[in-house]
Amino acid sequence: MMRALLLALVLAAAPACQEGAPANSPPSAIEPIDLNRATVKQLERLPHIGEKLARSIIASRNARGGRFRSVDELLQIDGIGEKTLAAIRPYVYVR
Repeated sequence: MMRALLLALVLAAAPACQEGAPANSPPSAIEPIDLNRATVKQLERLPHIGEKLARSIIASRNARGGRFRSVDELLQIDGIGEKTLAAIRPYVYVR
């Protein structure tokens, strides 16, 4: 009985790690993504990035010929400042 209760508590507290996980997944569950290939849904999984900012990132990428040359170029997007960039930097890269 005690094992079942403990197992139930552990499972209830475990973060969702499957498709359809909440947009605010814990940072440990975020796999690094290439900004030049990322989809809106992938970008929404990043800390501080909602649908509006994700779409702005893709629009900015498209305006640059479909390519960011550096992660720092995100600072040129309205709504992304030093704090947001610092939060997402470990999870994004450009190829």
